[in-house]
Amino acid sequence: GWSFSDVMFVTKRNMASAVDSMSKQLEQVSSALAATKRHLTKRLENLDGKMDEQVEVSKQIRNE
Repeated sequence: GWSFSDVMFVTKRNMASAVDSMSKQLEQVSSALAATKRHLTKRLENLDGKMDEQVEVSKQIRNE
């Protein structure tokens, strides 16, 4: 956590360190979001395929 005293006296080095730390954290968040997007996209594609199969089965049952 950050407190007010943490930002009262900012040096160039401290600011660079804080920016670097924040950048790394944002990269981790971005990476996690990308992985989650890939995972969910794959699951939706699988679900779409199952729905297509179900529609075909329903058509076959109706035609019998």
